[in-house]
Amino acid sequence: MKLESLPNELLLDLFKYFSTVQLLRSFNDLNSRFNNLLFHDFRDYHLDFRSISRDNFKILCQQYLPVIIDQVSSLRLANDDDDSPQQIDLFFSHVSSTDDNADYDLQILLNEAHCLYSLEITSWPSSLIPLVKNTSKSVRRLDLRQLTICHQQDSNSSSRTQNYRKFGCSRLGIQCEILRIATESEADILALVDTMTNIRVLYTTCTSDIWKYADNVSSSKKFEFIELLKSSLPSTSIITRVSGLYGFLQLWFR
Repeated sequence: MKLESLPNELLLDLFKYFSTVQLLRSFNDLNSRFNNLLFHDFRDYHLDFRSISRDNFKILCQQYLPVIIDQVSSLRLANDDDDSPQQIDLFFSHVSSTDDNADYDLQILLNEAHCLYSLEITSWPSSLIPLVKNTSKSVRRLDLRQLTICHQQDSNSSSRTQNYRKFGCSRLGIQCEILRIATESEADILALVDTMTNIRVLYTTCTSDIWKYADNVSSSKKFEFIELLKSSLPSTSIITRVSGLYGFLQLWFR
């Protein structure tokens, strides 16, 4: 049986087993039917830029991303990948037409990602927080584990916590259901929970959670921070330490 004899529904299911680079390089420009499937009907592109070659990264960002951006369901970028260092900076430069207009182009790009459900960007500059906070109405899963929401001038705890509250009240914060983020105190965690009205799961590593920093902390201290949080959260909340992720807490809300 020839591949082209398959119905469109089966071809679209088949596309899910390819990486985005493989998919576009294998089927793009074979004929008008495949082009229509790729750039119109397929709505489940997952852009994971980890361990991608620089050439493929550039081709995908410049040639294909503007065409498929409204069909992308997940986007994953990191500056600390061994094979693709400074990936976020490269991404911003590739999707922007000029350096002077970079923020404007990035805002347009993300606003056009109508199907974007999952967004993971680690080690990004704090100057981009306002852009991403107010973009994409569809994002439900957000990974900002290495993002520092606070600015350097925020020296006191109340100012830092207020920044977390502002993030929780942003469009992205309100719609988010699953969040992974670093915090500095229990007040920051409570500010997020209080303002993120749709949050279901929160993963966080908190600076004031002393148990994660020392192996010799007594077992009684292991749950002290958790009990502190529980006293201020709804009784239906479940808080556990994440196995395999040192220092991470997992908070479930029902």
